[in-house]
Amino acid sequence: MERTVAFAKMLEAAGVAALAVHGRRREQRMHQGTVDYDSIAAVKAALSIPVIANGNVRSKADADAILASTGVDCVMSATALLANPRLFSCMHAPEAPGGGCMHAEPQQPSLLIRQPTLQPKGPTLEERAQMALEYLECCKAYPSGALPRMISDHLREILRPDLNLPFNVEERNEIEAHRKTTLPIQFASLVRRVHAHGREHARRQREQARGSISARGSGGDQGGDRGSISARGSGGDQGGDRSRPETVRVTESP
Repeated sequence: MERTVAFAKMLEAAGVAALAVHGRRREQRMHQGTVDYDSIAAVKAALSIPVIANGNVRSKADADAILASTGVDCVMSATALLANPRLFSCMHAPEAPGGGCMHAEPQQPSLLIRQPTLQPKGPTLEERAQMALEYLECCKAYPSGALPRMISDHLREILRPDLNLPFNVEERNEIEAHRKTTLPIQFASLVRRVHAHGREHARRQREQARGSISARGSGGDQGGDRGSISARGSGGDQGGDRSRPETVRVTESP
């Protein structure tokens, strides 16, 4: 910590106007481990220039707790916003009296800072697709700031819960192939396919759940067996590879 504070003082003396500090060590690759906010607080206490805290800021509650604990001037969020660009909007938080967003506050800020656990509800399948398509519209409007590699990386974060599903392997590979998939319109087509597969998968799960309930409620061993067979067959006995939902046509919401 002493070396960090000394280095920060050297930067201030050299004329740096503001300093952002990520509270992890160099060996903590890929956001591993907890963030040391005590070190950030020590840097802030030693400097007169604005200090920005960064690391594990995954909700407004996290940001508020970090501000209160470290005394920094502001907080920076990066990775969490790549996955959910609407993280700090009212999409997943009730509206406060008089307008604005009302976010749940941590009961124990000090514990929250060490290991954030109070998180907003993540975007739904529909919201992820909507955000991805809206992002691609921005890429079309500002092409100089949207290289194919950047688009690929951003979409992988927004759609991560969907691209990790086995029936979206082909779409994930095409999104990652940023040397082949280069235009926003190409990426948008992949987003719609991922969305369609997700909706079809959800439909099949609902049908299977209804079949299971019917089987349990029919009474008798034979009725249970028939219900189980019906539930397994809801996707069609001749559907081939049922692990991948068939593609359905999806239109973008206006």
